[in-house]
Order: sequence, then C-alpha cells, then structure tokens
Amino acid sequence: MYDRVLIGFDLETTGVSVANDKPVQASLVMRSDGQDHVLMNTRVNPGQPIAPGASAVHGIHDRDVFNAPHYAVVAWQIAATVQAYTFKIPTYLVTYNGSNFDVPMLNNCLGRDAITLPHVDVLRLARHAFPDVWGSVSQGGRTLGELFEIFLGKPMEKAHDAAADVIATLDLLEVMLTSSGRSIEEVALTQSKPMVYMKMPIGKYRGMPIEQVPLSWAHYMGQKQDIDQDLRATVNFMLQG
Repeated sequence: MYDRVLIGFDLETTGVSVANDKPVQASLVMRSDGQDHVLMNTRVNPGQPIAPGASAVHGIHDRDVFNAPHYAVVAWQIAATVQAYTFKIPTYLVTYNGSNFDVPMLNNCLGRDAITLPHVDVLRLARHAFPDVWGSVSQGGRTLGELFEIFLGKPMEKAHDAAADVIATLDLLEVMLTSSGRSIEEVALTQSKPMVYMKMPIGKYRGMPIEQVPLSWAHYMGQKQDIDQDLRATVNFMLQG
C-alpha cells in the first residue's frame, strides 16, 4: 500500500505573464512507491504567438504547436486527469513556482480552479526552509537547475522541457524534505496560507533578515499588485510593525 502519491505539474509557455500568456507544453507525472508514471506530456496550441524570448528558453516555436490540441482542451484534460488520480491515499500536487505561475495560468485557461489537491511548491519550500542556500542568478538565485545541482550534486538534464522539469522537481522535493526534517504533510499545511519570509528571497536586499530591510522598501512594494502571496504577507508584517 502506498503511503502517498505525488503528482508533479509543469507548463512551458508563450511568455511570463500569468494573465496574458498561454501554455505551449504541459506535463503531469505521478510518483508512487518510487516509480514515475507520465500521465500527460503534450505540446499545446496557445492560440497566440510564442514570444521569441520564450522560444529561446524552451525551444518550442509556433510551427511546433500548430497542430497541437488547444490550450482550453488541455486545461480541461489536466483537471480531469488529476481528479481521476485523487486517491483515498494522501495525494499532493507538486510544482516549482507553481503557486505564482503554473497553477494560476491553468486556472485562467480553464476559467475556474482546476486542481483542488494539497499543493507543495518547491520554490516556496526552498525560500523558507533553506533561506541561506543560494545559486547565482535569477529567481533570487534559486532556479530549479541551480537547486537541483546544489541538493543532488549533479547537473539537471533537459532543463525547460516540461516532463524533465517535473521529474527534477519531484527529485528535489524528496531530498529537501529529508534535509529539512519536514514531512510533506507539514509543508502542504504551512503552504496552504501565506507565509512571512524571515530573510528576503529576492531583489537588492536578498538574504537580509526582514527586520533589517528598510521600511521604505515595504511601502514601495505595498503599492504593487503583482507580488506573490508570501511577499505580500511579508510586506504587511513589516508595515504593521
């Protein structure tokens, strides 16, 4: 009997706007009892041009998705597939930065909340459980590839291919849970609500304890509409003193 089921989810997209961009590749991988089962790995017709910068990252161009299923159809298939694999066994959705990107984009494509499983975002776990672990470049020095190499001791293969990213995310989660001494149940519960950062995860103050970050920064960020839920909670915490 399996004690838990993980369903990894990732999208490659036309760009970086949750509101305006659409998927060009979607992948779902179920991990149970140490075995991976690919539930979906498909190109997606986004119904709009793919930004050249996005193609440069994932290698998917307009010609590659011309005959692919439409994004609305794929969004429905994702929701239906995940629902079918919602066992009595505890089942968790696993993403990398999915709280802020993949899941909201999927919801926009479907026009409703697509997935109701408890959700573990590995980037959020990294930022809160390992605030002193840094890579070198984007996302506050915590790209999937960087963290994969830091925690697993080897380069990640086929980065920005949705299926490869999902499997790497699942591998990274397993190692992070062991390293942090946390259970997936604990992480999913804490991530079910916004969390205040103890150290700034991004920007010019990254790595700085929150109590040392200038209040002027919090006032500035508090006016923005597009910050993630944990950053919003952190800004509110700072402004409330």
